[in-house]
Amino acid sequence: MADLTARERGTARILAFDLVDSPSDPRLVALFEDLNARHFDASLPVVPVCKGIPDGADEREDVNGLVTLEVHPRPGVPSLATVSIFLADELFDAPWGSEDDRWAKVTETLLHQMAHLAVDVDALGDAHPFEDHHGQHFTEECNRIGERVGWGRVRASAEGVMPNEDAAVWPDNAIELGAGGRYP
Repeated sequence: MADLTARERGTARILAFDLVDSPSDPRLVALFEDLNARHFDASLPVVPVCKGIPDGADEREDVNGLVTLEVHPRPGVPSLATVSIFLADELFDAPWGSEDDRWAKVTETLLHQMAHLAVDVDALGDAHPFEDHHGQHFTEECNRIGERVGWGRVRASAEGVMPNEDAAVWPDNAIELGAGGRYP
């Protein structure tokens, strides 16, 4: 049997249960699939993408989105996990200019959350330990994607990192620093 990459091992540990009460929006499903193919070589597991942040998640670092990862340890065998991505209602309700502008912001926010998912999946596959929110591995994932599309580089969140370089603001700040333009 061929050795699986860490992302493949991690993906195999994601349970595809739809544990959320929100109905699936076909546009978000299609957007997830497109971004997965375009930026992650379709290596991420398909997970629920929901409108609205669950109650009790008020103190999150990303105001526009949230990835929930719940690991289910199993003695003697690799752990399994359930994952969902949530996008803030404000992304869909606030005036962003045109409808294209709104979906560009939704796309950028989903891409940010998918970078978190990629890092978590790699950690599940033992590529590296789980890390704080916008750390080294998240930053590397953002810069890998940004390099593909012509965006500027970002740095891991830390004291003294300016907002225009902070991975917590990616991809908004990377788009502004690069020549790749906004997402369509």
